[in-house]
Amino acid sequence: MNPTQETGIESFLSQFSTELGRAKVVLNLVRRGAPLSENTLRRTIDFFERMEWHDAAAELQKRLGMVGSAIESYEKALWFDRALELAEESGMDAKAREVCERAIEHYERKGSSEHAARFAMKAGMVEEARNFATAAIDNYVRRKRFYEAAALARDVGLDEKARELYITAADYYERLGRPAEAARCARRAGLEERAQKLYAQAVDEYERNEDFYRAARFAQEGRRMDRARELYGRASAVYEKKGMLEEAARCARRAGMVEKARAYEEVNNLLAHP
Repeated sequence: MNPTQETGIESFLSQFSTELGRAKVVLNLVRRGAPLSENTLRRTIDFFERMEWHDAAAELQKRLGMVGSAIESYEKALWFDRALELAEESGMDAKAREVCERAIEHYERKGSSEHAARFAMKAGMVEEARNFATAAIDNYVRRKRFYEAAALARDVGLDEKARELYITAADYYERLGRPAEAARCARRAGLEERAQKLYAQAVDEYERNEDFYRAARFAQEGRRMDRARELYGRASAVYEKKGMLEEAARCARRAGMVEKARAYEEVNNLLAHP
């Protein structure tokens, strides 16, 4: 740490008339990696804790190496994902399991079976996870959110249920006239031939509407690479006419037109920095 730099920052902070303003600046400085004294960080942590801004307190606690305190602060903020990530990164396996258990208790009380299921899986509580997931899946199905239901079933290892739900989702999206989404679901269900047909429908639909970028994307998802390159080329030309050179360059690269992409990029840079 550069003592002169730290002293300059501390002098700057002392000019703030409100504790709130100073605390917010300290948090931003920490995020930028600026050198700050331990005393300043601890005072700011105390302020954030009094204000019950536990997620902000956790960031400063991490800076001081107070990992256990940071995990607890994230838990108080109900940021269980961050608490778990920090525990795992720090090799605190027992603490990680505790975080999962607290998350499960919280989400169970809130009636959020899906979140409870995901944390149960992370804790290795497979049967509990599947029990929670079953309730959440039923709720998704009632609301016709078949894709989410299928994804959750997959995440907790209910593979046959997931496949069944992906097929249901594909049927549902196809009836709604949304072939690209139907194609993704069909592919996840292992129905590749059906997925290819649906992707082709999506490509044709967007091409008719002269939305060449989306048409190209779905051709690419459908693994029709020659068709995708052709459509990216057409998208690039459209963006050029509109003066959207950054987008034109991106599409040109995807079309394999490297020299043209470079030309777009050079002109765009000149316009951005005259």
